[in-house]
Amino acid sequence: MLKKLSGILACAMLAASLAGCGGSTASSNASSGAAAGPASAGSGAETAVSGKITIWVWTDISSEIEAYEASHPGTEIEQVVIESGDYLTKIQTTVASGGTLPDLVWGEISNRGQLFEMDILEDLEAAPYKLDTSLLEASVLPTMKTEDGRVVGLERNVTPAGLAYRRGLAEQYLGTSDPEQVAALIPTWDAFIEQGQKAVEASGGKVNMFTSLGDVYYIVNGQSGAMRISDGTIHKDVVEQLFTDICKFRDAGIVGKLDQWSPAWYASFGSADAVFSPMPSFGQDNWIAPNEADGEADWALIVPPGGGFSWGGTCWGITKDSKNKELAWDFATWDVLGEGVDMRYANGETPSMAGYMTEEKLQAESPYFGGQKVAEVYAKNIVPTIHTNVPTAYDFADICTIELVLSSLNTDYSMTAQQAADAYIAEMQNQAPELTVG
Repeated sequence: MLKKLSGILACAMLAASLAGCGGSTASSNASSGAAAGPASAGSGAETAVSGKITIWVWTDISSEIEAYEASHPGTEIEQVVIESGDYLTKIQTTVASGGTLPDLVWGEISNRGQLFEMDILEDLEAAPYKLDTSLLEASVLPTMKTEDGRVVGLERNVTPAGLAYRRGLAEQYLGTSDPEQVAALIPTWDAFIEQGQKAVEASGGKVNMFTSLGDVYYIVNGQSGAMRISDGTIHKDVVEQLFTDICKFRDAGIVGKLDQWSPAWYASFGSADAVFSPMPSFGQDNWIAPNEADGEADWALIVPPGGGFSWGGTCWGITKDSKNKELAWDFATWDVLGEGVDMRYANGETPSMAGYMTEEKLQAESPYFGGQKVAEVYAKNIVPTIHTNVPTAYDFADICTIELVLSSLNTDYSMTAQQAADAYIAEMQNQAPELTVG
């Protein structure tokens, strides 16, 4: 039996967590300013813009706004910070009530499909914007599109994820802490599970390979190129394979029982209870750093067996309601393809601008990863192996349902992969009766 209430609460935590990791409160009225569309687009070049726009975000980006206004006299950007878990609901209720949306909104990866489906955003490849998508890293392009192929989002960051491990635990239980040697020990997930069972036994059950089934899910799901839901159909074979793979890790006894996104899960990045963790590019600053008071740690990063995957993302969208689309476009492109990129990079983000991560930037050594050049591992070894899918209107319902099933699998080890798949399908059809199973 699915624990619906706890799953809903977990999903709210998930939304807040992912939104916070995608980028950085009050209310506002519609923006004012020139009604003309952008005079230029594509390159993100500076234009003589003026007037005012309003933006809705879930993280304070005042420093970026101030820098933009200083270099663009006659412009004003009013920022409204909305709690991440309430963000999409705010947009939905504004549309439903006939209210006026801001000029710019953010789209978080888990509910972006719902946002895009609302048909409230401008097509950025159409005139007058004419976005040149070659200016962005290829891996982010699918995430900027609606299901019918229109580009309505401008992705801010590349969000690759790899496999991180604690060097001390790896040395103790795998016999080496060297990244190349660790990777050689686990060329496949079967080899990983075998090494994990040895580590759990050697530690007397005190150490696992992962802390949470949620960690396993993000890897298995991210590496799978198959979509669970597309064209109004739940693909049963894809769902069954997902839970078969997840249960393989669970039943091997190498995964801890922490609920992902719980306080205990966040705190685990400062403990030594698990050897490995999936590690998105934002994980160092959002998960590891807050738990390491000394400003350093002994993590290392490798490409997971089977390749890396994408995790997270935040995009700009210009609303059709905007009265100053020219300024909205200019600020968005300044942030993603212009001077704002340097500010975001300095804050630990990995900009989506093609070619931005130069060789010099890739040589930076991370104190949290024992001096390893983490940016280089992501850019050269992980990014080329990842793929992304086009967002769908069912993505948020999907991940919330996944959270429900994972909770059940975590508390009831007698629950089989087939039962988990059946529960997922039943709950998705309960939330979206129009979905068929194929």
